[in-house]
Amino acid sequence: MVSPKGGVLKNHQQPMKSTSWSPNRLHSVLWEGGAGCLYTLTRSSLSKWELDDNWEQQILSWDAQRALTESIGDAIWGSESNYEELKEGANVTYLDMKLSQAGLVVLAAAWHPSDTPCLAYFCLVSLQDTGAAISDHFTVEVTKYNPPFQSVEALQATRLVLPRSPGSSAFLYNQETVFACSTGTSRGALPDERISFNSPGDGVRGGGCCADLPVFFSLNSGLVAVVARESASILPETMEDSLCSSLAPEVSAMETPTRSEPVAQEDKTKLLKAAFLHFCRYGNNPKSSYMQILILIQAMERVRDIVQEDM
Repeated sequence: MVSPKGGVLKNHQQPMKSTSWSPNRLHSVLWEGGAGCLYTLTRSSLSKWELDDNWEQQILSWDAQRALTESIGDAIWGSESNYEELKEGANVTYLDMKLSQAGLVVLAAAWHPSDTPCLAYFCLVSLQDTGAAISDHFTVEVTKYNPPFQSVEALQATRLVLPRSPGSSAFLYNQETVFACSTGTSRGALPDERISFNSPGDGVRGGGCCADLPVFFSLNSGLVAVVARESASILPETMEDSLCSSLAPEVSAMETPTRSEPVAQEDKTKLLKAAFLHFCRYGNNPKSSYMQILILIQAMERVRDIVQEDM
């Protein structure tokens, strides 16, 4: 995209003599083709341009630092007894920006040097663009992704993927992690979940959306689409991982042999684990209640057989 007047692009074609902490550093550019609008986000401001083949016009310049920094600090440290002292040293930087059906969503990170340990708190700020202004009513969602603070440059490696489908799901990602969370703008959001890509030789090289699904490019796995489960498991993550790893791929809770077939004791144990795992994942889903009862009955019968064989 080239502007005929060069007004927008001309400013960015010149070498930028700003550091990563400069208020004029460009953090994100978002093009909304349907409306012919270009959004730009720096540490200090959010701007909106209308572009056409023959003209361009800046129609919005919003002081994001003044409007959002205090609200983000309130959301993170507002309950602290010494908050008035804390907010003086709090730092906020803006990392990325995406457009959802509900409006603009800005990814921000905040930290305080005096915190022990010093953590980086990632936040999602949902804004309403009314055309020529940003509404004063916005929401700040503090995610549960709060790794140790390393540097501003490390924070800027985290980007945002936001499916355009209805809902409030959002995905933060960097080279080693994809973090699924919610923008906080609607009820019934999926629980937060962290997906690691830190095995030897692996890493995330980019992310985006295809057919309203978040898709990431992994060095080891190629294109990976993240699809939500029907419901969250009630098991702790470590216990579920242990059960999954102990189940052979060919054995599942949905593929139980008939009663007339001989079943090895090891297979019976795996069937019981699979049935238990299925119950913990889908036990609250009415659509699977009948099947889960059948599975659990079969599994318990096999447990009874095992006990009787050992007696």
